[in-house]
Amino acid sequence: MSYDITLINNTDAETTSQEFNLDNKTLPANLKCIGLGSGETVDLQQSVSGSSTWEDVKDINGQVQLTEDINNLAIHCNQKRLRVYKAATAGAVTVELTYSE
Repeated sequence: MSYDITLINNTDAETTSQEFNLDNKTLPANLKCIGLGSGETVDLQQSVSGSSTWEDVKDINGQVQLTEDINNLAIHCNQKRLRVYKAATAGAVTVELTYSE
């Protein structure tokens, strides 16, 4: 069964973060972002050892983030606590997570 969850749906410019868990999910999961403008990003972050401290997820290319041009992201890790973080943007931004169980 496939699920689509809206993690962020902002109609105004504000800083937002939303935590999610991919434990026991069929990977890859997919993040999709609509509405980012030039220079705006949504960052993928992971919990440090299950704590309330967060750090940016990185791969061989550097920080993992959604941008105006890279608006889909496949997640292949089953890190238990992940979140998306969106700094203030000029307009409305939606971030959706799709996964299977």
